[in-house]
Amino acid sequence: MKTNDICEALYALPGGVVEARRRPVVKPLAIALAGAALLVVDTVAIDSDSGNLDAAMLLCGSTMLLWGLIAATTRLFGEGRIPYYRPDGVYLRRRERYYRHEQLTELRRAVIEGDQKAIDALPETNVSAVTLVEYVSPRSAMRARRVYAYAEFDRRPIGDTVITGVAAER
Repeated sequence: MKTNDICEALYALPGGVVEARRRPVVKPLAIALAGAALLVVDTVAIDSDSGNLDAAMLLCGSTMLLWGLIAATTRLFGEGRIPYYRPDGVYLRRRERYYRHEQLTELRRAVIEGDQKAIDALPETNVSAVTLVEYVSPRSAMRARRVYAYAEFDRRPIGDTVITGVAAER
């Protein structure tokens, strides 16, 4: 399912309040550093008769180091960008909700009206016949929503992207 249309609508907002940014590299580097520390502790400080502790620390440390380095490299040099909301200074969080096909008209009405209580009141399901994709700011009421329906082996957008609660840049 392509959700780039939501991001493109966000990036086209006046004043450039939403921009495409790379994800931060701090968390993967911290995990890599913790993995390296485990490997150092395993090599220098642990002297056990049983190899179980040594093997566990070696496995955990090397896994954390390898994952952290791969994730940091991907974030630094990859093409992936996510929406960043400049007035709040936060990355927008992506969420998908799944509904039955019978709920399509009610869901579309709630999305168009921006009625969050009506959207939350609709029962969700595990089958993605109708999908609501949202980008939400954790600090304010900024939300971007689009409804997709499953049709002919593909998910197709139903209606336009609805963006609510956008503040002007400070």
